[in-house]
Parts: sequence; C-alpha cells; structure tokens
Amino acid sequence: EDGVYVLNLNKKDKYPNRDFVVANGVVVRGVAPMVYLQRRSSSHDGTFLVVLNPPDASAMKAPRSPADFVFVLDRSASMRGASLEQSRNALKFLLEGLNEKDGVQVLSFDHEVESYNNTKEFSSASVETLAAIDSYVSQLSSRGGTELELAVYAALASIKQREGREKAICLITDAAIADHTRALQLCDDIVKQEHTRLFILGVGHSVDRLLLSKI
Repeated sequence: EDGVYVLNLNKKDKYPNRDFVVANGVVVRGVAPMVYLQRRSSSHDGTFLVVLNPPDASAMKAPRSPADFVFVLDRSASMRGASLEQSRNALKFLLEGLNEKDGVQVLSFDHEVESYNNTKEFSSASVETLAAIDSYVSQLSSRGGTELELAVYAALASIKQREGREKAICLITDAAIADHTRALQLCDDIVKQEHTRLFILGVGHSVDRLLLSKI
C-alpha cells in the first residue's frame, strides 16, 4: 500500500542459497533505470547494481551544434588495393552522418597533400558537396610515401580558420609510418587545439595496430 511492497521468501520449500534479485522495470521515455540489491543478512552490508538503459531512438534525435570535420585520407603506396577501397567506403559512411550545417574538408596525402576542392576552405556538408567528394575520392590511386606530418599540419591549418565551433580530425590510414615517436607527437599537437577531437580509423590487412593502440 502507498507504493510500498514487502517481499518474502517462501520458507516452506525454498532455500536462500543464491542471490536474491529484484528487477524493477520502468517504462518511460529516455533513460530507464534498474536497481539490483543483495544483502546476506541484516548484520552485513549489502551490495547493489544500478543499470541505466540507453535512451530510445526518439530521444537520440536531439539537435547538436554544427561542427567542422576534416577527413584525412591516406593514399600512399602501402594503401594499394583493398585498403584504399576500404578507406573510400569508410569515408562515404562517415560523411552520410553529417548535416548541411556542418563544415567538411577532405584531404588526401602521400608525399604530398591535396584537398578535394583545391583550397583550405570548408564546404557545407550538402548533397552537392558529398557528391563532389565522392567523385574526388573515386579517382584516387595509391602512390608515393607516407608524409603524415604534412597532412596533419594541413588539417590543423584548416580547422584554425573558424573559431568557436566544435572540430574533429579523422585520419583514415593503415598507419604504415616508420617514426612512431613523431607520429605520436603530431597527434598530441592535434588534441591540444581548443575544441578539437582526433579520431583514427585503421584500415587494411597490414594496419599497424601497435601504433594505433599507442595513439
């Protein structure tokens, strides 16, 4: 009564030889909490577990602030074959998650750095922009060395143009880089930038998992 429930074990044919678990499911929009309680006896402290279920799909559709994204695509010789194709598919998938208020720039690098629009400027992530990017990356071929330093500095030059916005740099690579120490320092330079996040997506059969784990 009054919202209070008292639970007792059936002492006649049940033995208290296992955890006593009470699961309370609350049907609400958003986060639905659940609490599990356990105590051996009244003279001992018990334990509890709180579970927060993820919000439902409608709660996840809240608008977010516009952000700027720089995607840095490795096209060096080590990316030949399936690795470069995986990079194209990954980039396409990531771009589909943006909206028109987001800014986007795509750089490709080997021993040189190119941008899809031949400038440092961001473009609105419109349908037309995504189509232009898709056309650009579809004609890329693997070649040359892996000058990660040039690519990182080009990406930093792009994100510094527009202050006051959330920024992210996404590096898509097999991480076939000889100088691990320098690569780690470059990544550190990125995350020191205000409002800037770094994401690295390893692709290909020969991805350097050791370097990516250090990053």
